[in-house]
Amino acid sequence: MKTRLLSLALALSLVLAFVPAAAPQTEAVMTAFNPVTGWEMMNSLGLGINIGNTLDARWDTGGTPLKNHMDTETLWGTARIEQWQFKAIKQKGFDNVRIPISWSPHMDKDGKIYTEWMDRVQQCVDWALAEGLYVVINTHHEGDGYYQYLGGKNENYSDALTWLTTVWGQIADRFKDYPETLIFEPMNEPNIPNEWFWDMTDAKQIAGMKEFNGMVNKLNHDVLDFIRKSGGSNDKRVVMLTMAQASILTLDQYEQPDDPYTMLGAFLYPENGNPDLAIVDKQLAQVKGALEKKIPVVLKETSPFSLKDPATELAWAKYVYTELGKLGAPSQWWNCGGGGSEELFDRAANKWNKPMLDVFFAAYGKTPGSDMDAPPHGLPYTLEEPYDGEGFTYWDKIPAKEFAAAEKMVVEYEGNLTGGYTFVRFTSDWQQFDSGDKRITQEPGKLTFDIRGLEGNKLAFAAWGSGDAKKITRIYIDTWDGTLPPSLSNFTKTKTYNSNFPDLTSPTAQTWVPAAYEYGLMSGGTDGSFGSADLISVEQVLVVASRVHMIYTKGAAENQPSMTGWINYAKGHIIDNRFEGGYGTPATRAEVAYIMGNILEDKDMEPENPQTLTASDVPSDHRYYADVKRFYEAGMVSGRSNGDYDPNGLITREECAVIFVRVVDPSRRR
Repeated sequence: MKTRLLSLALALSLVLAFVPAAAPQTEAVMTAFNPVTGWEMMNSLGLGINIGNTLDARWDTGGTPLKNHMDTETLWGTARIEQWQFKAIKQKGFDNVRIPISWSPHMDKDGKIYTEWMDRVQQCVDWALAEGLYVVINTHHEGDGYYQYLGGKNENYSDALTWLTTVWGQIADRFKDYPETLIFEPMNEPNIPNEWFWDMTDAKQIAGMKEFNGMVNKLNHDVLDFIRKSGGSNDKRVVMLTMAQASILTLDQYEQPDDPYTMLGAFLYPENGNPDLAIVDKQLAQVKGALEKKIPVVLKETSPFSLKDPATELAWAKYVYTELGKLGAPSQWWNCGGGGSEELFDRAANKWNKPMLDVFFAAYGKTPGSDMDAPPHGLPYTLEEPYDGEGFTYWDKIPAKEFAAAEKMVVEYEGNLTGGYTFVRFTSDWQQFDSGDKRITQEPGKLTFDIRGLEGNKLAFAAWGSGDAKKITRIYIDTWDGTLPPSLSNFTKTKTYNSNFPDLTSPTAQTWVPAAYEYGLMSGGTDGSFGSADLISVEQVLVVASRVHMIYTKGAAENQPSMTGWINYAKGHIIDNRFEGGYGTPATRAEVAYIMGNILEDKDMEPENPQTLTASDVPSDHRYYADVKRFYEAGMVSGRSNGDYDPNGLITREECAVIFVRVVDPSRRR
């Protein structure tokens, strides 16, 4: 015990430097943690499926290392994980997903997991939890990880434990506040490198397996202790432990921790491609024995994939899952997504294997649900080799389905593009977007073209400079995938004005108030009037400004529970503390310029018809000079008829309607 405690203390001291700040959960998964025991979890998991050979694919196995570690996801021939896949899995009737993950290809030399990889894992977890699925995450193919230390000798034990706690310190911290529906699996199938125990009739192999399982049991206990102390809800989160090679034939060697929040995960496959059901009976006997000891068991990987004959696969599956259903042990089907006869779900094509699916569901007394109404969009889609035009190189030929779903076009390149380039959206007229266009974002080595809201039936990119085509490494189309950049194209008219306000008498009010209403920026009073001549308060301006900021940056506005909520949002994103104690006072023209002018990025404040602020009543030392100058010269607001700007003048609701519409619709600026 002393050795184990010292090893754990050493591992804890080494991992503290690598624990990143926990990222916020998406709203869909921000629920309270309600502890359930491992036994209760086993009885709740239901039918499961793996998302295999995707986040667990390794760039350094059998090939040249990739330039970017984030490119591993499709390395082993599987489809990239997308949000719609979890929706399809839930709609089909599954209750849980296991997401195998390899971490060692995505860590620096000091063991720190790259932030972008942790973010990608979290994104997939959030998508699954948002659908109401239970989720299991693990460490899977860790060729550079703890496996290299498991040589069957205890002197390697502390190194293996250090690696596991270094990694799990970071994972556990990122997900410590997640609900109980997220399950941790510290190890997938720990095995001795270059040695595999498979013949359980061989005395030497039996002895070797038993010795190795002693080490695995120690790792189970010590990593569990570490996770329990990692903070948040991890003290009672269900943790799925395992055995050497996750072998179902040695469950009787498992040492159950004195911890009610654990489960035992094992594989159940045809042994060495043998369909003999007598072997299956031995495997099932181990499951039954564990359950009789009140050890909750999950078959975390199982399928007939090694049998290679559809009829034999179906027969094996029907027998195995029917017996598991009788025992009450949940199964997670191993599914890579390639559409083989032994797979359930082709994730690339959104197609299900109905014969196998029916067998799996029937064994647990269930019927598969319907397919998703909408097929996958097939994005991201990489364009093929370009063709040469007259003095330029041209990329297009996007399939119709992918084109219809695309929201952006991305060009990745090495070095610098020295010549000209253009994006083109084809309509009856030629829509050309060149360098400097507001829809194009340029970063080192990357151009991103926002195509949302553009009309047309074809998209292309052309490089004009001599030799620039050779610098381009990839061009693809994709969706924004929940990470929309701020964009004026997010603003659309969501309401229809039908003479809602009978008190609109001036031409200005009749022109601008309906538009402000249709954009969802302003509404009337309880008596049905608009109140064009009424003054507007600072807090009322902040409500509109906050809604505009949300739509601009997130694509949609979120209601706040109170005026305090709106003010706090504005203070966090738009303004400073200058209005403290005076939010209910009437707003001035300069204050509105300051508030509304702090929302849009510079690229969206560029005027179509530049003006110059010449008003003498806004001198350069005026508190709001820079705000008024920027807002005025962007065409958002006009001065008074006498040439003054009147910065301290109070502003009416009618005047604000003009300003608000000009902020969201650049075509209506001066």
